[in-house]
Amino acid sequence: MTRGTTYLWMALALAGCTCGEPTVAPEPAPTPTPAPQADPLDPVPEGPNVLVILWDTVRADRMSLYGHTRPTTPKLDAFAEDAAVFENAISPGMWTLPTHASFFTGLPPQTHGANATHRWLDDHHETLAERFDEAGWDTFAFSSNLVAGQLMNVTQGFDKQFFTYKEPYKAKARAATMKKLIQADESTEMSPSWEKGTERDADFWQNAVFKDAAPLMSSEFLRWVDERQAQERPFFAYLNFMEAHTPRVPSQSARERVLDAETLQQGLTTDQSLFTEVAWIVGKHEYTDTQMKAIEGVYDASLVDLDDATATLLAGLESRGVLDDTVVVLLSDHGESLGEHHLLEHRYGLWNTLIHVPLVIRYPDKVPAGRRADTVSTMDLFATLHSLAGLELPDNPALRSTDLFAEGRDARAFATMQDPYASTLCAVYRAHPDADYEPWLQTWDAVVEDQLKWLASSEGRSELFDLTADPGELTSVHGQKGEELDRMSGLWDAWAAGLTAYDPNKQSERDKRAGRASAGDAAMLEALGYLDGNDGAAASLAELCKPKPPTKGKAKSKAGKAKAGKAKRPRTR
Repeated sequence: MTRGTTYLWMALALAGCTCGEPTVAPEPAPTPTPAPQADPLDPVPEGPNVLVILWDTVRADRMSLYGHTRPTTPKLDAFAEDAAVFENAISPGMWTLPTHASFFTGLPPQTHGANATHRWLDDHHETLAERFDEAGWDTFAFSSNLVAGQLMNVTQGFDKQFFTYKEPYKAKARAATMKKLIQADESTEMSPSWEKGTERDADFWQNAVFKDAAPLMSSEFLRWVDERQAQERPFFAYLNFMEAHTPRVPSQSARERVLDAETLQQGLTTDQSLFTEVAWIVGKHEYTDTQMKAIEGVYDASLVDLDDATATLLAGLESRGVLDDTVVVLLSDHGESLGEHHLLEHRYGLWNTLIHVPLVIRYPDKVPAGRRADTVSTMDLFATLHSLAGLELPDNPALRSTDLFAEGRDARAFATMQDPYASTLCAVYRAHPDADYEPWLQTWDAVVEDQLKWLASSEGRSELFDLTADPGELTSVHGQKGEELDRMSGLWDAWAAGLTAYDPNKQSERDKRAGRASAGDAAMLEALGYLDGNDGAAASLAELCKPKPPTKGKAKSKAGKAKAGKAKRPRTR
């Protein structure tokens, strides 16, 4: 980073423009247990630190770094002047579990098998954390997303693992989220003025309130950096920030920096609950144009909160003199639909709103700064981080990860939606069984090469889009470019034919028992839109959405006792 850019970025991170942002008092914050002193006989690796910062549920085109008109990421924009910015990074899927599993293992979803029908990353898969831990790096993970954690084995291999929804951070994370809530906000189930349709919503609120704690996570990571006993060892760290994931509750300061007064107020009153958004998808709720713009605005404001927290984190590394010795990766696992193709949330398709994600890599010693237009996959981080750290790739013929900076690499990416995660439709299906759910029960495959995109569904739909002329993917050009359609379809066929298929016979006994959430974890998953259950076990949506019998020996919640069999649907407005 040039001296001028460093001072500019530090000023942005620490200047008064962050006034009004929620802060978390450093005391009496619990202190992560420091890593044990390394055996002096163990060799100390010479590679750099590696920090992976994941902005959960962030699509590239809503960031000012990627050309959005609102200044949603000004501090990252300044930091990225000395970084490689990948303008066409594609995620291998459209939700958290398969995409995390792919960039942690270098395996496509078809190979690692972690999806809605098997919610677990099998133990035999070797992850980045395991590779770096075995090579002598200190490893640290801090996640605010249950899916991206121990529950589904995504963080296997990290020596130190912390979560905002578990002790010792649960109370602090709750306080951090609550501090930023706006009393007049009635837009989500965890908003202070939400008009609850059932007493169940009180539990819903409690089960999601841990999610907006990026400032706390940043400060505790820096504390761990300071207190490591083996300071001479490099670290490999992963942080998952969840501010952009529903239910979204951006701070007042963030809203004011990117929204006019009318849009800000509309965002506080427009119903953005999961039930209502899914009802809109299937045609059982209506939003006005003004309300849709407000939903977009709330999303944009959540990116400002992420930008602030990340700038503070990186400024902390800069002040400690370790930033330039650290490979900093910022990316997302998937995007978010904001009304395009009549979709909200992040399911039911592979449109670019869902798979075009940010990818920024900064490491002055080896990574040339600048924007890169070639198409890449976030799955390629596995090979790239091995290369930057000086590690050999494992001898695994199933790997499909290549170094992002290698000469002559193919400039294309593949994505798949192997299952529709149909259980997320169940609440609306029970309330509106007459809606047409078939369009949302398909599976999808996609190939992106330069500005061409091939998209095919399990129902036989095969389309080709020119992303330069038609970035919204509104009009297929397959009629005019039939040869290109056939060529892109052939690319997919060749790719799929060369993959190693997931083999359930390799599951350990632990793998076979895993993937099911406890009652408490299931409630938190539901609050975030991830219902518990095996989507592949039911022959139809009606079968899948049958009410589950109560678990024997488990006491009902107070809300359940009071309202069993009588609960009304959450209101829509």
